[in-house]
Amino acid sequence: MTSSPTSIDIDKIVAAVLQRLGHAAPQPRGATSPSLPSGAAPAADRPTPTATTNSVRLDCRVLSLEQLRGVARQAQTIEIDPRCVVTPAAMDEIRQRKQRLVRRSPSVLDRGATGAVLLMSGRDEAIELPPGIEHLIASRDAAGDAQRITAHINGGGQVAVWWTHTPFAAALQLAGRRGVQMAQLASLADWPRAVREVRPNALILDRAHWSPADVAGLLRQCTAAPGRTAP
Repeated sequence: MTSSPTSIDIDKIVAAVLQRLGHAAPQPRGATSPSLPSGAAPAADRPTPTATTNSVRLDCRVLSLEQLRGVARQAQTIEIDPRCVVTPAAMDEIRQRKQRLVRRSPSVLDRGATGAVLLMSGRDEAIELPPGIEHLIASRDAAGDAQRITAHINGGGQVAVWWTHTPFAAALQLAGRRGVQMAQLASLADWPRAVREVRPNALILDRAHWSPADVAGLLRQCTAAPGRTAP
């Protein structure tokens, strides 16, 4: 006897179809997909980060329930590409969590993260973000992620922290990029020395050696005095 498909299975099928349709007929930048559920209207066209709101940025063409489950429930705002299509199941989950869904305007998307300090990490990383931290979800494209970090720095960002399982690949992709001064930190104790020696604006952290608490501690130091040389 064949079992009935679950809501997750159905959502995966919907997401796969939407992805295929997106590849077949790409939309102009800033356009809203006709497949967008009626309840997925943006809460604001031009979101403004605040010091009291934890915001998670998702760069994807389709936001499915499976992807959403990697987003921390304590996040108050989920920011997505203006072209992103949200599946009905994902939209229901967002409503149930009482989270705010915001579509970034093309100008915000091009500029990169707008906060002074940026964290890039995987979807499965549970971390309590200090106030005012911009959060981007890493993809499987290291070169693309490095470009997003570069855009953040060249767009006025102070520091970008890349917390990754592949630190050497990250370092290779960031090396030599315009405006990027990179440092790979072995521990939190390395931060003051790195500031004294090279004043980095891109920090690479090995997920194998950095705990969520350590990353949160580094982010607090970056937020408290971004760009200042430690004594």
